Amino acid sequence: MARADASRFERNHRAGARAHRTVGGLPRDDPVMHRGGAPGHALDMDEPTPAEELPTLYRAVLETVARLERAGERPYAWELRRKALRTYSTRWDEDGRRSLQRLDREGHIRLATTRRAAARARPLSASENF
Repeated sequence: MARADASRFERNHRAGARAHRTVGGLPRDDPVMHRGGAPGHALDMDEPTPAEELPTLYRAVLETVARLERAGERPYAWELRRKALRTYSTRWDEDGRRSLQRLDREGHIRLATTRRAAARARPLSASENF
């Protein structure tokens, strides 16, 4: 290869490395991956699916159930556990995810209410009276 051909090759090669790739010698006018995702795509890669979140949510409900049992709310805790188990074993979808979140919220509300009631019913010590 002559020196003139070599320098032309080097210029074209360097320019091609910086330029957009071409298809059939024509510049490409559309990107391979669209920024907004393909039409009809439900979730981004970073968003967990409901099925991925359900074990964690179910575990959170069971922890709330354990706290309720320790607070003396055994009948309510049993009912909450029963509902959570039914949801976890039958509904691995968005509705199931929302249902487990709601059950956990309701359990926390009941736990907070129980603790406030217990604090009001507790007799004050001598240091708290002053």
